[in-house]
Amino acid sequence: MKIKLSTNDAAYILLSDPTTFWPRNAAYALIEYYEALEDKMGKSIDLNRDALRRQWADYESAAEAASERGLDLSESAALAYYEERTNVIRFEGGVLIQITNPHNPGTDVPQNS
Repeated sequence: MKIKLSTNDAAYILLSDPTTFWPRNAAYALIEYYEALEDKMGKSIDLNRDALRRQWADYESAAEAASERGLDLSESAALAYYEERTNVIRFEGGVLIQITNPHNPGTDVPQNS
């Protein structure tokens, strides 16, 4: 049996995760991203907050994400860098970056070495 969740219900599931702090705007942006993906694909996607926690990271900016990986990039350059390599969701107050791709594990965002 499957239950169709509203945007608010799905976001609440992320926000109530005791092991991860999702900023409210990030949780809603992520759920809205997957709702749009469901519409595009024409099929439902199961909500798995544990998988989402492993697949996505939120940052105040793309430049902050790049800096954590040893890259010294401007915000626009960092956005371009990540958008070429993975999924990026911008939201008010920050950015979500898909750090692993569950359908193609070899496409993890590379670390600067």
